[in-house]
This record gives sequence, structure tokens and C-alpha cells, in this order.
Amino acid sequence: MIFTTKWYETVEPAGCKQRQSIVKALGLALGLLFSGHALSQNLVTNPGFENGASGWNTSGTTSAQIIESSGRSGNRLTHWSADSSYTVSTYQTITGLTPGTYRLSAYTIGGNTDDATLFASNCGNQNSQTAIPAAAWGNWTQVVLDNIQVTGSSCTIGIYTQNSDWTSIDDVNFELQSPPPGSGNDTAVEILAGKGFNYARIRLLVTPPDSYALHQDLDYVIAMAKEAKANNMNILLDIFYSNWWADPGQNWAPAEWFNQDVNTLENTVYNYTRDVLNQMAAEGVLPNMVQIGNEVNPGMLWNLGNISDNGWGNFVRFTNSGYDAVKSVSNNIPVIIHYAGVGSSATSWYASYTNNGGKMDAIGLSFYEMWHGTINDATTTISSLHSYFNVPVYMVETAAYWTSSDAGSTTSYPQTKQGQYDYLFDLTNAVKNINGFAGLFYWGATWTQSNNWLNAPDWQDDDAATRSLFDSNAQVNPAASAIVDAGGLSIRGVDISEAHYIESNGVEYLDN
Repeated sequence: MIFTTKWYETVEPAGCKQRQSIVKALGLALGLLFSGHALSQNLVTNPGFENGASGWNTSGTTSAQIIESSGRSGNRLTHWSADSSYTVSTYQTITGLTPGTYRLSAYTIGGNTDDATLFASNCGNQNSQTAIPAAAWGNWTQVVLDNIQVTGSSCTIGIYTQNSDWTSIDDVNFELQSPPPGSGNDTAVEILAGKGFNYARIRLLVTPPDSYALHQDLDYVIAMAKEAKANNMNILLDIFYSNWWADPGQNWAPAEWFNQDVNTLENTVYNYTRDVLNQMAAEGVLPNMVQIGNEVNPGMLWNLGNISDNGWGNFVRFTNSGYDAVKSVSNNIPVIIHYAGVGSSATSWYASYTNNGGKMDAIGLSFYEMWHGTINDATTTISSLHSYFNVPVYMVETAAYWTSSDAGSTTSYPQTKQGQYDYLFDLTNAVKNINGFAGLFYWGATWTQSNNWLNAPDWQDDDAATRSLFDSNAQVNPAASAIVDAGGLSIRGVDISEAHYIESNGVEYLDN
């Protein structure tokens, strides 16, 4: 017997509130199955409740959770209360997961389960649940929730009951159904690694809004880093210290940090940075380089870190706190301070930064021809910066159009696939022999088919899609090979921050 599984925007293990918005109904084959599945590696702790409730958490009417004997195998979990009204959730968060498609199952027996569900939440982009039906006493029946998409490295699974006569559960199972991104064919990261990119740049936000292409919390970043590492790519971690886009026009502190004073915020930056790196190290993906802030021309962690309002002092305290946190984890990780633009203003900015005590191991520049000038302007700036500060200089962002700019931007290179290739080839040739130049990173490489995934109603254009290294069919562009074709760069980087989210929304990247 097969039922339809429904996907929900909000499924809360702590209380499981009733207000839930259905956003997608899966096909019948992905539903609630009553059958005997032979599942593989079970990732659940204490799945049969043989150790009581060890490994499980309870919320709601905790007295309604009972561990009883006479289970399918040993003990069983029962939700029941003599009270006229109750809600209870029994759940656990499974960590260290590889992104992919998972299955959750459990056995149920007897009862009157008018409002009992098996759920998976906080696994990535969507949460899911399905009803636990009544089953004849003495006949243990398996309930299966298929096609759970895990895009980060953790998932919360559990059982929720509200005002049910009683519900009994045993032998909970959570397993990987299908290979993760990167283990099959033609993921974006695989394709880009195959074109010669050997460094992945990934942005990290504190609490991203899950819209406007901002989905990169720590779980997501760890999952992306694992795929990059699996494809022999090193990691440049770009820490935004924000919940929103950080650039020369906006660099706001996260809402949860906004009311902190300078001393508290300085400590928060240190602790947050150190915790991020320690968690990534524990997952085997300690970054090879770290950016403290993104395009910090106006400072960061506004308003306290806004240079125009408060001078350089607060901003430098914040960047130095991040710098020190990185070094407390590993003294071998270079720290980059990132400025958007080229020309004398870049040299003046870094002079002010260092004169005010700012720490850095390397300089990172954004250079876009449509906004910042010519390739010659960029090479002159790189030479000047290395000569003045004697640190490596990276171009951590650049891009060019493969089709007409959606924003109407003008460039000296034709806005065609050949023009995109020529720009990147010429840029690589121009910078590769500059003393002190260390590496080049392409921004927005995987940004394609935005109608499938981009929730950004206030944006007036989708200019990033016209600068991607994949066309509107998600076919890789010739420019993806331009850096290798030009030769001479040991660090060939690409920003992959959107890749997993785009793939989880059905976009299939194509190699040539």
C-alpha cells in the first residue's frame, strides 16, 4: 500500500507546531510504504530503545513518552497520556552526514494514531514528514519516509504525536539511499575540477536567509568543502561575518550580534571564527586559506565597524580578532584581507589599514572589467601592492560575460562565449608572471538556470547568470579551460558557493 509523502516548509522537532505550509507533494512512489525494506547502514543511535531513551531528546509533554517492553525486538517507544490534550516529540540530530538522499523508517503497532508523524527536519533545503497510521495489534508494520535530501552534514529525525490515543514505535532506521554530490557524474564541482581548477572558494554566513542565493551556513559549507576535497581541491573560506551580502555598499553585522558593544563583538568574532575552523577541522576540511570579511572597503560588522562613521579603530580590532582566531587553530593558514577594486585607492586603503595596526598575510582583490577598469590597471595595482606591502596578492574575484549583460554593463571584450574565454585567457597571461601574484579565482561560476532556484523578488536583473562558467542549459563554457590553457598559475580558483543548492533544485550540469 502506497501513500503520498508531503514536504513542509516548517517541521519543528521541539513541539512540532501545527502551522505547516505544504510546498511540494512528491509522487506516489516516494511515499509511505508498508513493506519490509532491507536497509543498509543504520545511522540512528539506540534505534530500538534497548538503552531506554539514551541518544534521544524529548520535547513537549515529556511525561507522555514511555519506554516499554514487548517491542518488535526488545523494548519499544510509546507515546500516550491520560491527559485530554498533549503533544510530544522524540527526536535526535544525526551529524557527520555526507550530502545525498536518505531514507527514514520505523515500525509501528496498534494504537489510534490520528495525529502521529515520522519526520526529518533541518536537513537542508526542505523538511519532510509523513503520517504514522494505525496498525493491527500484533502486526508490526514498517513506515518509510523516502527521498530526504540532506545538503549539509546533519539532519534531525523523530516521531511526533499530538492527542493520539497511543502510538508505539520500534527499530528506527536512517540510511543513505543514493550517492552524494560529487560521487556521480557531472556535478558542477567535478566538471570544474576536471577543467583544472584546484582551489574552491566558499562563502560562509552566520545565519543566512535561505534566499537571494544565500544558503551558506556552516553545515552547507562543510558539505561543499567535502566535495571539493574529494575532487582534489583546496579550500579558501570566505567568512562574511554577516547574514547578508557583504560588499562595498553593505557590510552589516548579523542581527544576533547587532546590539553588542565593541569589546563583546570583538570577542564574538574571535570565538565564532575559532569555532568554525575547529568544526571544519573535525570534519576533515580545515581551510587552506581564510578571508576575514568580504570586500571590506567600507569596513565590516556595521555599524560599529563602519570606517566612515567610526574610523579605522573598530574595524581593525574586528579583523585582527578574526586573524588571531585563525592563528590559534593553525599558524599555517594564510589570512587574506579583501578589497574590491584596483588603482591608487587600493594601495591607499591597505596603507591606512596596516598603519592602523591591521594584520594580514595576503591581499585579495576583486577585479571586474565592467566596474574597475582595464587588465592593465589590475596588473599595475598588483605590482604596486606587492612592492609596497611585501605579501602575496590574489585576485579572489573576477568574471566576464558569456552573453549580453542582464544589467546592461559594458565591457571591452565581446559578451559572448569566445569573449569570456579571451578575457580570462588574457587576464591569466597578464598576471601570471607578476612578482608576488599568487592566484586567480573566478566568481559565480555555477550560477545558472536561476528560475529553478533563485528566490530574489527584489532583484531587478540576473546579471550573475550571464557571467557564469555554465550557459543557460547548464553546459560548461569554453572559458572554464582558459586559465589552464594560458598556463603559469599554480593556484587556479573558483567560487562554488551556490553549487549544492542549485543541484538540489534539479539543475544538472553538463560537461563538454
